[in-house]
Amino acid sequence: MHNYHPYFAESGGYPDLISFAIAVICPKFPAVTLVMSTRAATLFRPVFCLFIFLALAVPAARAQTVLVWSMGNNLAGTQSVAAWLNASGKFTSVTAYEGTALTLADLSSYQAILFFSNGTGDPNVGNTLADFADTGRGLVIATFAYANQSGNTLGGRIITDSISPVVLNGSSLYTSATIGTTDGSAFFTGVASITGDYRDSVSPVTGAVVRATWSDGRPLLVTKANVVAITLFPDDTAGFVSGDYRNLFINSLTFAAIPEPSTYALLVLGAVLLGFVHRRRRAPRAKSIIVPNHPSVFSDGRGIRLAGAAVPAAAGISSTAPTDFGSFPISAD
Repeated sequence: MHNYHPYFAESGGYPDLISFAIAVICPKFPAVTLVMSTRAATLFRPVFCLFIFLALAVPAARAQTVLVWSMGNNLAGTQSVAAWLNASGKFTSVTAYEGTALTLADLSSYQAILFFSNGTGDPNVGNTLADFADTGRGLVIATFAYANQSGNTLGGRIITDSISPVVLNGSSLYTSATIGTTDGSAFFTGVASITGDYRDSVSPVTGAVVRATWSDGRPLLVTKANVVAITLFPDDTAGFVSGDYRNLFINSLTFAAIPEPSTYALLVLGAVLLGFVHRRRRAPRAKSIIVPNHPSVFSDGRGIRLAGAAVPAAAGISSTAPTDFGSFPISAD
């Protein structure tokens, strides 16, 4: 019987990297580490380790920098939206901007953008938003960006290239409706009820997914790749909105955006770790066994055999006389 360090596997004494990783990652959960380092859990350790890495990756993906960009809105209202987004604790920082002068370079430090309009603006802002969406980062577009009201209505490549999940279909709606059906996805976590009056009338484009509708059957939330369209005005200082609409916007910004680089680093590290351990376990390892000086033990040069077995003679080895072979390697299989 050998004495092993707790984080060394019993098969050959090699470091059990999975157990070690669990011990490092979960120092506050010794019971979990103990269970997962037992022989009985050998097959489950790789799965558990991958789960740990993914669990750590999710918070990293949510730690984003967000820009709330309005066009033609009151700056104080836009800042109010940024304030309650930031108060959610889902983002590392939330910045408010009102205007039309931003370029793609200005947007490079943000992982997600919430864009909405009100009043006046420049439709060509749609080109800048399209450039941002092309980077794969999260873009959420809300009312009145599809208002069919001239200057504050999005145009440019975001519309012509069908990057936006929806296009306008008539004039804006100023009638009250409640949330109707949803697909039950993560966009609607913590969203039990919503009532809104300031809405846009839109139609989904080819390839878009309608994830929620209003009680009057019109689209409420539509996605296409990393772009989300929400037909609801997010500035609640204007009133005419109630319920869990804030969670809807928070979730949309969270799940539309790409993960942080740290997320990819964790996933790559986990994959490499699991691959290494899997290869280690599949590769045959030499062990040593002490063969006693007993007349019933023979060898054919490839392992050990008991007396009476058919053993072909090997060069220099007798198959008829007992031999004390001492310590010699045999296959792990």
